[in-house]
Amino acid sequence: MKKTIAVVSVVLTLCLLAGGLLYINWKRSPVYSIKQAGEAWRSHDKALFEKYVDLDTLLDNVIGRYMEGAIKENAEETDPDMQIFAMGIAGFLKPMAVSMAKEMIVASIEPEPAAGAEVPQAEAGKDIRLKRIKTLSKEGDRASVELIVSDPETGEEIRLVLGLSKAEGFWKIDDVSNSTEILENWETELEDMLGNGQESPVPAAE
Repeated sequence: MKKTIAVVSVVLTLCLLAGGLLYINWKRSPVYSIKQAGEAWRSHDKALFEKYVDLDTLLDNVIGRYMEGAIKENAEETDPDMQIFAMGIAGFLKPMAVSMAKEMIVASIEPEPAAGAEVPQAEAGKDIRLKRIKTLSKEGDRASVELIVSDPETGEEIRLVLGLSKAEGFWKIDDVSNSTEILENWETELEDMLGNGQESPVPAAE
């Protein structure tokens, strides 16, 4: 009887240790950080969001990549001097674009406004649902995670490839690796809508 109790005690202890280790590993995983960032966004927890998302680096990567792609796309039709000029203008405008984009995102994360107050446009994106998440790679202090999200109103699915860096024992989102592909798809959809005489989803400035 005593041996049975001892064996059960050992098994339970090992199970608890294994469970604890699994939980610690889960909290230190890239997927955990992404889910925490999503929960922080939905619950208007700015401090938690900034813990798991490096907005400055992320926006610098996304906007810089888009500007660089736009310049390269028109390289054949532009003389070298104009290319250098365009790169200079892009370098000048990028910090302002990053700052404006960050302000919009932070505004959507701030605590919910009082009743009757105007709700930021970015609030609408919080209805997006996560359909699938998968770690693509994890090497050293870099990781790549694929997300498939959907808009419940339109049923449209969007593929996101997030880049994360590891610091202080947890992972932090700092890039959307396929951002150029996403932006190009949105541009195409907008051009198609305008070409068909449909109303643009982007509201006109007052």
